[in-house]
Amino acid sequence: MYPHKQNFIIPPKRKRLHEHLNSFGDFFAVAMRLLPYFFLLLCCFLVLLIIVATAGILPHVASLKNVYASAQLGQQHMLTAEAQVKDYKFAEAETELQLAKESFNNAQKSLAVLDNSFLLKSKYFRNQYDVANDVLFIGEKLANSVNGLCIIGSRAMEAVADKELSFEKIDSQIKGELLAVLISSMNDLKDVRRDVGAISEKLREINTKQPLFIFDKVVDPLQTKIPQIEKAFDASLSFIQALPWLTGYPEEKTYLFILENNREMRPAGGFIGTYGIFQVANAEIKNFYTDNSYNLDVKVKDTQKIPAPKPMEKYMAQPNWF
Repeated sequence: MYPHKQNFIIPPKRKRLHEHLNSFGDFFAVAMRLLPYFFLLLCCFLVLLIIVATAGILPHVASLKNVYASAQLGQQHMLTAEAQVKDYKFAEAETELQLAKESFNNAQKSLAVLDNSFLLKSKYFRNQYDVANDVLFIGEKLANSVNGLCIIGSRAMEAVADKELSFEKIDSQIKGELLAVLISSMNDLKDVRRDVGAISEKLREINTKQPLFIFDKVVDPLQTKIPQIEKAFDASLSFIQALPWLTGYPEEKTYLFILENNREMRPAGGFIGTYGIFQVANAEIKNFYTDNSYNLDVKVKDTQKIPAPKPMEKYMAQPNWF
């Protein structure tokens, strides 16, 4: 018996460095011979892709041109309306905004022709089609929103003869008419807020579809401004709802206010040192009166004896609890 096992498998002969280099050289030589065929195949694929894309787009070139032209026209009407609003020409702006809505609507109709194109079977192309449709929808909603504000602006301007007057210089009657316009326009403003909400929803949908860079010029500014507009509208609607109470329209309001010293603990938060009464009508303070609270106490100190609550009397030793 041998003291160790015998391996009868002959190990392969190790290749020397120059033999390895020869093997790599053969591989690269074959690769270099095949490279022209690879480029030829790639070129054929690209040409085929271009042909397929052209075949899908060519029948709709006229529609695409109309989409672009209508969208550009709608944008131009919007810019014209913006300039007119700045000059308080609300009636002219309404006309431009109506034309803008029609232009964006026509662009949407022209774009709908592509809906049956075989290219849209691709998820990527379908997403870009949807983004284009959403952008046109946003344009139409923006025009509709601004138009609603212009209608309110027109009503307000009918009440004010001189547009250069500040609110402080307007007399009480005209202020009342302006307040009437604002308060009666509450439903119109809510409609505008709904349109802004619809625009915000579309922008969120666009973000999920990875839009092409060509849409950035329209979408990016809206992504920043629309949330700010939503917050401003929500605050404005809350304020307008409170206008009848804050401004005394249509009925005069009388209010009591008190000034408390929070260094002297009282149930309401502090010792009432001063009270006041003011009356407001048509956003103007008609009467404003203040007095020291001790002057009220003097009048009733001998007739009004209101006992302090037992816990307060026991633990705080404070007879003047009120």
